[in-house]
Amino acid sequence: MSLVDAKKITKQKVLHAINRILITLGYMVVVIILLMYTPNFVNRTIAGTNLVVNNNNITADLKNPIISKNDNFYMELKDIKNFLDEYIIEEDGYVICTSNTKTARIPIDADEMYINGKKENCEIKAIREDDKIYVPMVHIINIYNAEYAYNEKNTTITVDTKNRKYVEATIVGDQDVKSGATVISRTITSVKDHEKVSIVQNNDTDKDVTFAGWTKIRTDGGYIGYVPESSVKYRTVIRESAKYNNIRGKVSMLYDYYNPLTSSDGKASTSEGINIVTPSFYNLRSDGTISKNVNEDGKAYVEWAHRHNLEIWANVSNSHLNNIDKMHDILSNFETRAKLIDDIIKKVQEDNVDGINIDFENMYKEDKDKFSRLIIELAPRIHELGKNISVETLAPDGSDTWSLCYDRNTIGKTADYIIFHGYDENTGTTGSVAGGDWTELNIKKYLGQEGVPANKVILAMPFYTKLWKEKDGKLVSTETVNMNSVNIPEGVEKKWDDKKKQNYVEYEKDGYTYKMWIEDEKSLSYKLDIAVKYELAGVAFWESGREDASIWEKVKQKISPVKQSE
Repeated sequence: MSLVDAKKITKQKVLHAINRILITLGYMVVVIILLMYTPNFVNRTIAGTNLVVNNNNITADLKNPIISKNDNFYMELKDIKNFLDEYIIEEDGYVICTSNTKTARIPIDADEMYINGKKENCEIKAIREDDKIYVPMVHIINIYNAEYAYNEKNTTITVDTKNRKYVEATIVGDQDVKSGATVISRTITSVKDHEKVSIVQNNDTDKDVTFAGWTKIRTDGGYIGYVPESSVKYRTVIRESAKYNNIRGKVSMLYDYYNPLTSSDGKASTSEGINIVTPSFYNLRSDGTISKNVNEDGKAYVEWAHRHNLEIWANVSNSHLNNIDKMHDILSNFETRAKLIDDIIKKVQEDNVDGINIDFENMYKEDKDKFSRLIIELAPRIHELGKNISVETLAPDGSDTWSLCYDRNTIGKTADYIIFHGYDENTGTTGSVAGGDWTELNIKKYLGQEGVPANKVILAMPFYTKLWKEKDGKLVSTETVNMNSVNIPEGVEKKWDDKKKQNYVEYEKDGYTYKMWIEDEKSLSYKLDIAVKYELAGVAFWESGREDASIWEKVKQKISPVKQSE
């Protein structure tokens, strides 16, 4: 082959390569043009009414379509559960639902509706269709405190719950709304110059959803997509996310076995180490109401606490009831739970307390979900008053009626705080009241197997220990010994138990063997370190008057509780 022929072949190959590149580029241009100007109704492929909830188009994810009857829209119960209220249920022919500040019972076949303790006639009821329950949108808007709009042009309902942040902005210049954060993404719709839009917020951070110079918006018609960030101007925060837990900083709670005959201006500690006091104000009665341990002296106690910038979370206990079957009856249905809740709310308002602490023990394992229902239905009523609710629970994996009767995950989600009783590790056998290893293991269980967020968990620790008396290796008796009353016989040496993180003593006297795992500043300091290590919501102490005063300096150093009224 000659040099000329070789040059011709090379030239042809180059021309062919250039042609292939040009053809490919041409195809790419066509695809880009199609992507840019082909409308994207991918979220509108289901026939019927579209539904946008809190800036998310959930139409494609609905189990059942929105239905329309008698000029009202209805949403199916399972879809409400998925997107608005995971604890909504049907019970005895009613739909029972809760929001942040409302507890409601909507009738299916009856005529009376219940919202936050008030009963009223209900003209628009829930309905049954094909063995499914549908709830009227008018009740959804009311109960979940939401804004509602319907766009007839594209048959789209938008629902915005008012507990979430809402930001409005103005678009500058005509803009295409893209399905993704790129110029080649499909065009969903368009917005005009000076048109108002909603800025989509990240639910975890309350910040605008932006990506690579694009901002996610929702149009007035309910379309959701991206526009150039530079075109979004004049942002206005219409409302901030609602905060129902109003505690600043860490919780440091002191239980006070309140007695109106002995309360005084110095009964509970005024130490810098606490910011909440939990007096035993209320007891559950067999008729499902609560009795008050509060008279004029009790009112003075509340005034004393507020004067010292301490919040009062009144304790509600079922220890006086001491009847597991009566407890079952009270929890069994909405009517009896509502009766108890109404009475708690009445007492909280009468006594001007800042919150409540539910301390119900000795319940059937089978009533676990019913007890959760009590907390689910009580919490909104407490939050409506701007107050807090905490719930006492025992260590996981224990007995049916003292441990397995709690759904800690649900309680952790619905109450402001869940308290772990970090004591009584051993009751009928010799051992520590609250060993450091046992305490940390159970905190891990709360955060792990129970799935409770660390910022909801309060670790309660004891201001007491037990003196165990044995004979021939068998337990004879036990004696509760307060932290400030530990008395070790002369000549008996304390030994540090590095597993229990406690000082231990053992001695013989009058033919008996005595054993004690001591609660002192050193052991409690270790438990405070656990709270810090796992970033817990705070700590609590059982109970006022049993402590050694030196512990409060440790609490101040490690927990640094903030007085709420300061």
